[in-house]
Amino acid sequence: MLSNRLANVDKQGQECDTMSHKKEEASSAMLRIPFLVLLLAGASLTGAILTARASAADAPPSPMADAIIFERQEIMGQLRRDSDVLGDILAGVQPAERLPAVTAAIAQGARDSLDIYRQRIPGGRTRSEAWAEHEKFMGQMEAFARNTELMAKAGSKGDLAGVTALVVEALPCKQCHDRYRLPAKPS
Repeated sequence: MLSNRLANVDKQGQECDTMSHKKEEASSAMLRIPFLVLLLAGASLTGAILTARASAADAPPSPMADAIIFERQEIMGQLRRDSDVLGDILAGVQPAERLPAVTAAIAQGARDSLDIYRQRIPGGRTRSEAWAEHEKFMGQMEAFARNTELMAKAGSKGDLAGVTALVVEALPCKQCHDRYRLPAKPS
């Protein structure tokens, strides 16, 4: 009997030790819960902020932004058409008398495009790189406007050779479009 009692006492002691250990674990776990709650709350808040930013970026542009994007597309489309005419003049397909008006129109389009791209309105076919590298992009747009102005001065004099010498530097369309413009959707 004594051995049974001793066994029971020993068993109860182990149970007490186990319960004490469980209490320590529970109290340690209770201390970890606020940390986990804070960690999860922080992660949730971060996720909410990132989701809000992504939603704002993916949200359709406002009517004002739509108007600016449309105007930008119109300016760039007219620049393309004027550049095509200039190519025809330089190739002798169209009369050289059109040179002053066409080079002046290209210079005006370059100034207009510079002004419209100063407004950081993503959308249209403009790649995100134009906005991420806006200072570099605007430097290229400023060079474009300056060089087309030089070309227009030569064009205003009817200087076909001068325009021909300046056209590649004045119209770096492909290099800029390769970096900053999305390809056209196939029709």
